[in-house]
Amino acid sequence: MKPKFVADEMLIKLARWMRIFGYDVSEVKGDEKLLKEAEKGRILLTRDRELFKKARLRGLSVYFVNSDQIDEQLYEVFYHFKLKPEEPERCTICNGELEEKGGRWICKLCGKEYWIGSHWKGIEKRRKYLEKRL
Repeated sequence: MKPKFVADEMLIKLARWMRIFGYDVSEVKGDEKLLKEAEKGRILLTRDRELFKKARLRGLSVYFVNSDQIDEQLYEVFYHFKLKPEEPERCTICNGELEEKGGRWICKLCGKEYWIGSHWKGIEKRRKYLEKRL
């Protein structure tokens, strides 16, 4: 079973890229809401030292992301949790599940539509770079 994550506001870009690579990563604003999500079994990803300390004191699963660069953040989290980039399953906006319909993917939650377009080259480039480093 793949781990589920919750990311603080400083890691929204990381959360979206992790969704692109197939992981369930919710975004929540506010320390108490983040801690409540972690209490439900999600791993808290943060760059906030105080929040990290609070989560550790509560005995929650938490990981402090050291880098502020997206490629380094991806490498750091994927390496630490022994993850591999997978096919997209989640909406990059709301984290809802995607459903394939005729070569396109529709978010079951918000209705956002995805397709393989010119942006896919950049996604694949980042995927290959990450896989090579792992």
